[in-house]
Amino acid sequence: MKWRYAPMFFLLAAAGCSSTPRGQVVRLDPESATKDIVIADVPSPIHTQDRNFPIAVPSAHDDAAVFYFSLGQAYALDNEPGKAIEAYRSALVHDPDSPMILARLAAELVKIGSYTEAKSLCERAMKVDPRYLDSYLLLAGVHVAAKEYDQALALYRAALRHHPASRDAKLYYGVTLGEVGRTTEAVQQLEELARMKEQPDSNIDRGVTLYYLAKLHHQTGQGEKAAAALRRSLQARPGFSRAALYLADILEETGRPARALATLEEQFKESPEAEVAERLADHHLKRNAYREAVVYLETMVEEDPSNENLRLRLALIYWQLRWTEKAHMLLSQLHAKYPRSSEIAYYLGELEAERKQVDAAVGYFALVAADYSKFDQSVARGVQLFRESKRHKEAEDWLKQALTKRPDLTEFYPLMASLHEDRNDLPAARKILEEGFERFPEEEGILYYLGFVEDRLGRRERAYELMEKILKRNPQNPNALNFVGFTLLEEGKDLKLAAMYLDRAFKIRPNDPFVIDSYGWLMHRTGRTREAMRHLEKAHALKPTEAVIAEHLGDVYLALNMPRKAQVAYGRALEASSAEAGLQERVAQKLGNLETRLADGARPKVKAPPTQRASRMPASVE
Repeated sequence: MKWRYAPMFFLLAAAGCSSTPRGQVVRLDPESATKDIVIADVPSPIHTQDRNFPIAVPSAHDDAAVFYFSLGQAYALDNEPGKAIEAYRSALVHDPDSPMILARLAAELVKIGSYTEAKSLCERAMKVDPRYLDSYLLLAGVHVAAKEYDQALALYRAALRHHPASRDAKLYYGVTLGEVGRTTEAVQQLEELARMKEQPDSNIDRGVTLYYLAKLHHQTGQGEKAAAALRRSLQARPGFSRAALYLADILEETGRPARALATLEEQFKESPEAEVAERLADHHLKRNAYREAVVYLETMVEEDPSNENLRLRLALIYWQLRWTEKAHMLLSQLHAKYPRSSEIAYYLGELEAERKQVDAAVGYFALVAADYSKFDQSVARGVQLFRESKRHKEAEDWLKQALTKRPDLTEFYPLMASLHEDRNDLPAARKILEEGFERFPEEEGILYYLGFVEDRLGRRERAYELMEKILKRNPQNPNALNFVGFTLLEEGKDLKLAAMYLDRAFKIRPNDPFVIDSYGWLMHRTGRTREAMRHLEKAHALKPTEAVIAEHLGDVYLALNMPRKAQVAYGRALEASSAEAGLQERVAQKLGNLETRLADGARPKVKAPPTQRASRMPASVE
C-alpha cells in the first residue's frame, strides 16, 4: 500500500527553503506546514558569508543582494510568492552564484506551480555548492510531486551522503520509500532516525519521527503497532496534537470510542489547541451535548478570532443553551462588522423575536436581502409578530412590500389571503389568491386555499371544481381529499365515494386535526358513534381552538347521552367561534337548548344536528 503523504513533504521542503539561511536549516513543524523563522543574522555576500546583515537599506553592490534577499524572505513569510519571486530575482542579479538565493527562488516558484524552472534553479544551486542541503531536499520534493520517485530517492541518498546526520533528509527518504511500497526499508530508516541524536536546528525530533512511523504501520494494516508508536510519540513530545488526533482516529476505527475521547481530552488539557478542540466540539455536538461543546468552541474562537463563521456557530450554540445575552452580544458584534450580512440579520431577528422585542426583530428582518435563502422565513416571521401584536395593518404593509420584491415566492399569496381573512375580507382574499393562481397555476396550496375561500363565499360549485382539479393532478392531496369527501358527506350525494376520500386522507395524514374531524364525522354519520367520539376527542385535543371540531364533539356526546360533556364541548365551540357569526349563532342555540333542558331536569332529546360545513383554515396556510 502506497503512502499519500509525500506531497506534504514536498511543500515542507519548499517552506524550509523559503525561510532559513544556510547553517540554520529548519524543517517540519509538526503542528503546521510552515514555520515563521526570525532571521537574526544573514551574511553578505550570501554565498561567501563574510559580512553582517545591515540595519539600514544598503547602497553597496553586495548590500543590495542582502536587501533583496531579506525582502524576499519577508514576502515569503507573508505568503506572497509573487512578490517574493520578484525580490529573489533582484537579489540574484547582485549575487548570481548564491545557492541560498537560488534555492529560495526555487521554493517560491514551486508555490505557484513553476516546477520546471524550480528544478533548473535547484540543479544550478547544486553545481555551485554540491553540499548545499536545501537544494537536494527541494529538488527531491519536486520529483516526488511529479511521482518521479526514483530521482527523488537518488537525491535523498545523495543528501544523506553529504549530511548523514540530517534528520530531515532521513525522514523524507523513509517516507518516500513507504510511498513506493518499500515498507521494510522505510521502517528501518524511521527506526534508525528515532534512535539518532536529536539536532537543535531540526524540528524532526523523536516524537515527529514516531508519528510518521505510526503512519507507515497504519498504512500497512498494523493498527496496534501504529497506536503503540503514537503513544511513544506523545511521551517523547507531550502536547503533540497531530499524534493525539491520529491515535484517537485509530482507537475509533478499532471500536474504542471511549479511549479515543479520553485521549483527546488529555491532549486538550496538555495543550488546548484549536484542532483538538474542534474534534471534541464536534463529538459533543453530534450528541446534542451543547454545554460540553461550548468550552471547546470558545477555545477555537480564541485561537482564531478572525473566523467569523466559527463565532456565528458559537453564538448559535449559546442561543441553543438559552444563554441569550451571550448569543446577542456575539451576533451584535458580527452585525456591526458585517451590517450587510443577511444571515446575521436573520438570526438577530429571530433572537429579538424570542425576546419579545417586536420592533427590533422586524428591524433586523427588514435587512434580510430578497435573494437570501431565508427571506421568505423572515417575511413570514414578521407577519406573525405583527399579527400577535394585533398590528394587522402593519402586517399587510410588510407583506405587500415583500411581494413587490419577490412576487415569485408562492407562499406569500396564501399568507396575504390569510391576513385578509383575519379582517373577514373574503373578496380581497379571493383576489390575491386568483393573482397567485394566475402566476402559479400548478401550485396546489394556492389552488386549495382559493377553493376554500370560494366555499366560504357561497360559491360551492366553483370550490368543488377547484378541488377536483387538484385531485386530477394529485390524487393523494390530503387537503383536497378531505374537502371533497366532507362535501359529499354533508350533501349526502355519494357516501361511498365520500368514505373512500376521507379514508384515504386519514391514511395520508393520521395526525391532522381537520382530517381526523372529518373522518370522525364520517363515523358518526354512518352509525359508528363511539368510534366517532374517539376520533373527535383526538382532533379536539390537537386543535382545541377550532370551533367546528368542538361542535362536532358536542354533537357526538349528545348522541351518546353525555349531556354534561356536550355542554362543555359546546361552550368551547362558542368561545372559539367569535370570528364567524353564523357558526356562533348556531352553537349558541345548541348550547342554550341543552342548558335549558338540563336546568329543567329533563333528559335532553337526542337529535341529529343539521349538517354544517366545517369552516377551517387550510393546513398549507396555518
